[in-house]
Amino acid sequence: MDVAAYQHPHGAGIDWQSVAHTGIQFAAVKATEGTYYKNPYALGDLARARAAGLSVMAYAFAVPNGNGGASSPAAQANYLVNYLSSAGGRLPPIMLDIEYNPYGAECYGLSPAAMVSWITGFSNAIQARTGEDPVVYGPVPWWQQCTGGASQFRQSPLWVPDYTSAPRPELTSGWKNWAFWQYSSRGVVTGIPARGNTDLDLLNPGVIPLLDSGSQTVAAGDPVDLHVESADPVAGQTLSFSATGLPAGAAIDGSGHVTGAPQLAGRYTATVRATGRGGRSGSVSFPWTVKGSGPAAGPAGTVELGRTGMCLTAGPGPAAVVISVCSGQPDQAWTLPPGPMTSQISGLCLSDGGGQAVDLQGCDGMAAQSWLAEPDGTVRVDGQCLDVPGSATAAGSPVVLRSCDGTSAQLWNLTRTSGG
Repeated sequence: MDVAAYQHPHGAGIDWQSVAHTGIQFAAVKATEGTYYKNPYALGDLARARAAGLSVMAYAFAVPNGNGGASSPAAQANYLVNYLSSAGGRLPPIMLDIEYNPYGAECYGLSPAAMVSWITGFSNAIQARTGEDPVVYGPVPWWQQCTGGASQFRQSPLWVPDYTSAPRPELTSGWKNWAFWQYSSRGVVTGIPARGNTDLDLLNPGVIPLLDSGSQTVAAGDPVDLHVESADPVAGQTLSFSATGLPAGAAIDGSGHVTGAPQLAGRYTATVRATGRGGRSGSVSFPWTVKGSGPAAGPAGTVELGRTGMCLTAGPGPAAVVISVCSGQPDQAWTLPPGPMTSQISGLCLSDGGGQAVDLQGCDGMAAQSWLAEPDGTVRVDGQCLDVPGSATAAGSPVVLRSCDGTSAQLWNLTRTSGG
């Protein structure tokens, strides 16, 4: 559900324990409007709802023309964050309520292009302050009229109002799915004094709405510390996180915590996925730029499968990569990670060919060629490990990429060539 000062008639308080006992699991609380209004009950409601076991979200009612206050989207975003920060502790997820103007022109006098620019400015300011883009509350007709059906915010979870008897809401233009559905404005909830006037909402039972961490930029070799989280961390809900496309040197744990130190300069697209009970899942992708030259490419050397005497070999086909008896020949000389693994015989780079494929392609410095040798003996790219299917050791056996499992088929010895 979502509440505002209206749910406190004559200053009456909300009994959040009673609300929780009705089975309601999450609550969005209006905190600010423009830069001229702070809901005096918001901080208390957020704290008490959270203490009662609900997941919470704070929202700003956007006023793009200012209505006597500042019209700047950054000013309205900072007004919200500053108010929430005054309570101390970790900020809740944030929602941008952008909809019909209750005080005048429906689109606040802005053209669709100007409205899109305003929303972008608000989102950027929230991301800069919190590390996450906001959830977007967007009524279908208003969004179409006032933004022209803009699609560039589809990474943000959608909260859509649609008072219908249909089994699902109409989708706001630009989104492929909804995260929250406001299905009634006439709810009666035990514990809320404003009976018959509470907005009721439903969390999409098949989707985990992950908050977009926005574009990331870091210097090669610098540490990273990033949390990817759900917009609705329901109590008792256990999520498992994984990622692909992270820069070499960065890794994610099962709780969505990304750490490490990216090693190779380049532009990457990281995709984080969360899974939960009952088949629920969600994903979010964001660009990641690693600046600087990063560590120099390693010296030439061999990549041996364990102590089997079989080495990573370029050939025999024009793009094939196999293992064969270690011979010290040029087709077994590679630059050693960190950096691209360049074949000394062909000038091509070992590359993630998509799926499980490993092949040789023209060196381009992109994520698919950003290999990293880990202390555990694995050689990794895009969060996967170089692997010999079936733990084969026969000459000519192909190599592939698979989920890292620590088996002998994924343990390699990188040996610098004498004088290399």
